[in-house]
Amino acid sequence: MKKIFSVAPSITFLVIILFLSVAVSAEPAAEKIATVNGTVITKNEYDRELARYKEQMIAQGAKINESDMPAIKTQVIENIVGMLLMYQDA
Repeated sequence: MKKIFSVAPSITFLVIILFLSVAVSAEPAAEKIATVNGTVITKNEYDRELARYKEQMIAQGAKINESDMPAIKTQVIENIVGMLLMYQDA
């Protein structure tokens, strides 16, 4: 009877670890776009900044053509990296 009580905490601990690992793996992993000095830029952050940048250009009266998108995407990445570098420097 004493062996059952000594094994029970170990089994409980293993079950908890199993459930936690399943819960963590069930969450969608954020896709990494770039890393700046150890700080990850995710696709979600990039997409938000790209949408903000496009909205700002449209608000200023600019028309966005599909041929402009590569340059806009490059500018957005450069903006994010620049902001992170300034933040890290501060």
